Amino acid sequence: MPETKKFIYRYDDDRENEEEVTDSLGEVEVPRTGDLMYLKDRTWKVTGVFLEPGTVIPRYHVRLTDVSKPHLVN
Repeated sequence: MPETKKFIYRYDDDRENEEEVTDSLGEVEVPRTGDLMYLKDRTWKVTGVFLEPGTVIPRYHVRLTDVSKPHLVN
């Protein structure tokens, strides 16, 4: 049976730029280091995944770095 999980995405290692997402249906797979994810209209590479100890609902801290192609500036 799928279990509820929480993901705390940290973008470009910036504590001010975190987003918490709850997967109440248990459908989202836990990402692995090196995986690519598409969030916030950008492509992100997973640089680390950490399970927070001592929580009733599993909380995964996912560190992401932007690997989107640079935008062309005219």
